[in-house]
Amino acid sequence: MENNQKKEEELRFAKMRERFNKMHTNNNNSNNTESVEITEPEEQDKNIKEIAEEVKKVAQNQVGTLTEIEIYKLKPYEYKGEGQPFNEYNSKKYEDVKNSIILNGLHEPIIVRKIANEDKYEIIAGHNRTKIFKELGREKIPALIVDCDDDKARLIMVETNIMKRDEITPMERARAYKIQKDIYSKKKYGENENVVIKTILEESNTSNSTFYRYLALNNLIPEFQDLVENKFNIRNAEQISFLKKEEQENLYLLLNDKKIKVNDKKLKILKNLSNENDNALSEDEIVNCFKENLKPNIEISINLNNEEIEKYFPANIDKKEMKEIIIKALEKYLG
Repeated sequence: MENNQKKEEELRFAKMRERFNKMHTNNNNSNNTESVEITEPEEQDKNIKEIAEEVKKVAQNQVGTLTEIEIYKLKPYEYKGEGQPFNEYNSKKYEDVKNSIILNGLHEPIIVRKIANEDKYEIIAGHNRTKIFKELGREKIPALIVDCDDDKARLIMVETNIMKRDEITPMERARAYKIQKDIYSKKKYGENENVVIKTILEESNTSNSTFYRYLALNNLIPEFQDLVENKFNIRNAEQISFLKKEEQENLYLLLNDKKIKVNDKKLKILKNLSNENDNALSEDEIVNCFKENLKPNIEISINLNNEEIEKYFPANIDKKEMKEIIIKALEKYLG
């Protein structure tokens, strides 16, 4: 049984290599160039678009060295304290991927880079698949080895997840955009922010307003980030992101206690009020801000003909006096 499984895995890897070689051949013919290895040249000599194109090729498995690597040689990629921007698969998704691997094998290789001075590799993309292979007792996993620095590894990780995942949560997208912007904005690429943003928008097929809306979500406190992950309105979340940290905490407590309800209009008013004050708004001030706008002013127009005016009002009365008489009459009638 074990020998049959090994033969089946060898056959599947051979088919993967065949697809990989065919893709390289087609890519070379269409571009009339040889496939490009990701190495560590002088990045100062490359502009952002060239870097973005290289990253995309890796994510599409068009660049790198395809091989099989022993599972024990793999380590999760260390994100230098910034944290993993993408969530682990939920239980249903994890089981779906696991069953697919059992039935059909691995459709695409994981992406790794060599760890300096060690016979080990860091996983850039494919942590869930590696975990599944380990659970299934597999000794090796198909992998694409690329040579890259920390920045490019982060970009490859972001691009691969955005390209390959079926669903991406708003906060995952927000963190991904921030990583791209932070890396491409580094001085070594020698580009201004306009070029950086334009490149990201072109690569992600995103509008300028949508990009900045997601980027703003990174300024939310963790409690609101969790709400965004659970279908909280993104436009409302964007407005909240401009509030001071203490104001966000106060607003969250009020929402949690169901003392207020938010909408885009009220949050814009709250944001403006926050900008006008150096100190953070208290819970009471936030509540008052919402109370003042719970009942908007309603203008009602009532048309009276000459006969009706002459019947109830003295001749030559102006509109201001007429309004005062009507209000007094209503107060007396309804009071």
